[in-house]
Order: sequence, then structure tokens, then C-alpha cells
Amino acid sequence: TKWVHVSCALWIPEVSIGCPEEKEPITKMSHIPASRWALSCSLCKECTGTCIQCSMPSCITAFHVTCAFEHNLDMRTLLAENDEVKFKSFCLEHSTGATKPPDDVRMEADQGKLDMEKVTLRKQKLQQLEEDFYDLVK
Repeated sequence: TKWVHVSCALWIPEVSIGCPEEKEPITKMSHIPASRWALSCSLCKECTGTCIQCSMPSCITAFHVTCAFEHNLDMRTLLAENDEVKFKSFCLEHSTGATKPPDDVRMEADQGKLDMEKVTLRKQKLQQLEEDFYDLVK
């Protein structure tokens, strides 16, 4: 039987959670490409499990989701304008705050175009998603 950390199911792009409220079933693990399984974690140096990579353009640094949280890397959940949830993760080098995230990594893109009610709703959804996520990884 295959298993996966719930935090990994959220952050590994090929994997899905059938019912997010119940945090199960975790599906599409077979969609994870061999190239992702072959990545070596830059933090623990192990090549077990799967890794994600830094969201900074041109950076290919890989790390386990669990290692990223253990090392306090920047792990951001963002709500795009189309209400799609995006997960952006940054390596040790790009988590310092010294390097500005890419332009597409913005919590709200041009708030002037959005009415206040929609902005408030988006923030509430994002805050709830972040709270739920951090409850899972504790």
C-alpha cells in the first residue's frame, strides 16, 4: 500500500486530494513522474520520496515538503484571481526575503480592479486554507 503525507499531497502538483475537507482520498500518486522521484533533497541530501522545486524562475533547487517546513523555508499558498489555489515554495537561498518573488507570485493582482467585497472574500478563503494547512503539518 502506498501512502503520502497530507502536506506532500497538497504541495506535489501531480497529486490530488479527492475531498479536501476529509483530507482523503489522496489520488493520482501514479502521475508523479520518474524525474520527480529522482530528485535529491538539498536539505537532507536524501533521495527518498519525492521533492518539489523552488518557484523562483531558473532555480532548480529541490527539497522535500517536510524538510522545507522543518527548515522554515518560504512556503506560500496563494489565491489567484480565478480563485485557483497556487502553491509557491522557495529554496533556502530564495527564502531570505532578499530576493523578490517573481511577478506572478502576488496575493492580490491589482486590487484597484477588484471591489472590496471580493478582496475580503479572497482573503478569508486564503486565511482559512493556510490555517487548515498548518494544522495538518503540525
